[in-house]
Amino acid sequence: MHLFKNWSTVMKYILFTVTLIVIFITPKVALGVKMVILSFDDSTLGQYTIAKPILDKYGFKGTFFTVCNFIGRPEHMNWTQINTLQKEGHDVESHSMDHKHLSKLSDVELQYEIGQSKQCLSNHGINTTVFAYPFADGTDKPNVVYLVSKYYTLARSADDPIQSLKLVDRYSLHGLTQSGYNDSDKLKTFIENVNRANSTAIASIKFHRFVNNTSKNDKITASTQLFEQEMKYLHDNGFKVITMNDLGFSASNNTLFVKYAKLDDNNKSNNVSRIN
Repeated sequence: MHLFKNWSTVMKYILFTVTLIVIFITPKVALGVKMVILSFDDSTLGQYTIAKPILDKYGFKGTFFTVCNFIGRPEHMNWTQINTLQKEGHDVESHSMDHKHLSKLSDVELQYEIGQSKQCLSNHGINTTVFAYPFADGTDKPNVVYLVSKYYTLARSADDPIQSLKLVDRYSLHGLTQSGYNDSDKLKTFIENVNRANSTAIASIKFHRFVNNTSKNDKITASTQLFEQEMKYLHDNGFKVITMNDLGFSASNNTLFVKYAKLDDNNKSNNVSRIN
């Protein structure tokens, strides 16, 4: 009987210890603040000359999805600018070699577009762990997703500005291109979309081209004035801007979590979700 009582005490201690371990290693899904990911696709020059200074003004960091063979072309960034983005704390990730429809490519071509783009960035000192599908194409093709999963931890697709943290397909994360017929329309839609973020979902907005002259705007181009208004709105309304690289993934329950975040102006770092 004495031995049984001791064993019961040991089992209670073991159960208590296991419970504590589970609490500390399980990522917390709920966020304490509305969060937004700002993605910049295709390496266009205006992202560096127009968007970056505004991001810097408000202390925001973006995720720049880089098409390797676009670098150095007219109206696109060069490698010095790409490396400057990385050195200054921005997130540089892969967007393929040539921005082709992946669903239409052979396995050999897919290997080049998906695998070589990771190597291309590595050759320039950038370790990329996130892939963005060109044209959001290929997420329904098992051979495409298999190759993406071979080289990357996460991948972004399109179609919706809100990404839930729960029950996630990590190789088809959401993101929506900002679009509209004029600056007023685009700003209204931007505000609506970012305010859909909540304690278990992140807003993910994509940008492509930037221009100084509002008269040269098209449906997916952002003017300097518009982008300034959007970033000021995020800043003034307490949004936290994070990057794709700030996201972690828990395979045990298919959830995303935020690795870390500074949530106040006093540089006090708070764990929004615990790293596995």
